[in-house]
Amino acid sequence: MEDLFIVLAVIVLVLVVIYYLVVFLIKILPMMLTVIGVLTAVALGTMLVIGLVKGAYGGIVGYYETLRDVYGKGRGLAIGLAVTAFWIALGALAVALAV
Repeated sequence: MEDLFIVLAVIVLVLVVIYYLVVFLIKILPMMLTVIGVLTAVALGTMLVIGLVKGAYGGIVGYYETLRDVYGKGRGLAIGLAVTAFWIALGALAVALAV
């Protein structure tokens, strides 16, 4: 009979420990989710910036290579720089008018 009480006491003790562990995990869950969310956002932002830079670089290189192939080295570079300067000036004008 005493063995039964010992087994029941151990079962109750284990259940109490499990209860407090679950309560603790539920209390720290919002903090854990916040940290996981921030880390995920940082990772996605980093991937976005790296992809944007790599894609932009590849596009610019391809743009100037195409102009060079079509118009020749000197003339293609001049046309590319002129068109690029035009778009930069147009963007600056749009920003100036928006402000």
